[in-house]
Amino acid sequence: MDTDQKTESLATLSADVEKNYVRLPEFQRDFVWEIQKTYDLFDSFVRNIFVGSLIYGIPSFDITVREIDTRPRTGKGSRNKLSVQSFVKDEIDRLVQVHSFRLLLDGQQRVTFIYRALLGFDKVFMVITPDDDLPENVKKIEPAKRTLDQVIDEFRGDVPPGRIGILLNDVYRILRGEMPRESDLIVPFMGSSTIPFSSKDEAYHSPEFVTYISQAKNLEYLFRQEKLMGHLTITEPFDEMAGILRKWRGDMRRQQKEPLRSLTEEEKGWLKRLARSAREPANHVIRAKQLLAVAAGQSYTQAALGAGRRSGDAVGRLVSRFNREGVQALERRRGGGAKPRYGGREREQILAEARRCPEPKTDGAASWSLTLLQRALRCRAPQSLGRISTYTIWEVLHEAGLQWGRTRSWCETGHARRKRKSGEVTVIDPDTEAKKN
Repeated sequence: MDTDQKTESLATLSADVEKNYVRLPEFQRDFVWEIQKTYDLFDSFVRNIFVGSLIYGIPSFDITVREIDTRPRTGKGSRNKLSVQSFVKDEIDRLVQVHSFRLLLDGQQRVTFIYRALLGFDKVFMVITPDDDLPENVKKIEPAKRTLDQVIDEFRGDVPPGRIGILLNDVYRILRGEMPRESDLIVPFMGSSTIPFSSKDEAYHSPEFVTYISQAKNLEYLFRQEKLMGHLTITEPFDEMAGILRKWRGDMRRQQKEPLRSLTEEEKGWLKRLARSAREPANHVIRAKQLLAVAAGQSYTQAALGAGRRSGDAVGRLVSRFNREGVQALERRRGGGAKPRYGGREREQILAEARRCPEPKTDGAASWSLTLLQRALRCRAPQSLGRISTYTIWEVLHEAGLQWGRTRSWCETGHARRKRKSGEVTVIDPDTEAKKN
């Protein structure tokens, strides 16, 4: 077995499957994955999440193979028998030497997903996030220069009203040179997007078309990347090949004695945001990537390697803990040392107080500072928080994703409250607009 992992692009893989240079052994099980896993798989590609390696076999014996499953998922033709073909050793040798013929021993579901989506047997769209919903830092970037992970909303089988969608089959056709001119893209753009245009000319000159072109090119580049799909190759005789494959799959089954439970949509979205975060602790990001990889169907060992770690057993323990505790499993467990002074209850008190809008009469200001928040907490809970420091408050807020300096209560520009004998009044500066300009 060649233990050096090699890589190939999705474009090369799909082309080889289409030309029958990659075939399945007759004994392989049928294609069974749900369409939702196709969407998750391509989402992992865009977000650079490891999806596991394929295992190829180079046969040197007579063998019967079958085609990749391209039958409709439901309805007419969905129960048709897959065609099989037998080869003698001489034919196999010629195919291997001339066309790099190989058997797909492990990874059938992933390869079938990729092939069906790119060739159009399954309609898979990448839906782009509307400009109004993009983060402020992304809005400042020109639409033509934005990356896939900055604009992607989701992969799905249709496009919601008023949104830009890109059909993956159209991108594959662009990649093959079927639509060489920019004007050729207007028809697939109008066909896969749900934005109402009165004419092709209006659509062609719209900013949405610019976004469509730039992201279609980004997808094309993604499909051409050689390092996107890893694979290992077995060159041993049939008996040894089957033994190696049984051991590989047996190891995977033994590792997953406690499978990962189904993720909720909220958990899946939270893990995806965490996996691509540049500000969260590194161990949180790694664990999020590992859980997403296992949810995508990878073994524990593959999930560990994809996140830059080696131990599949550690991933197994993470999965077991996640099944019991949920997202709290991403937190590092305490080792030795003194017990923490402030537990979950105290931290909730700190967060609740920070979210409260301060009252100038009782708290002394209309916005929080760390010192003011410290004083309020010590007064409200002298027993549990009587010795709380500003650093501990900052640490709790930071862990919760809050920044006290960005949640202040500001007065309207040009308005000020003043105390008079008659009571408190609001004073308005008549030159406010002129001063702004």
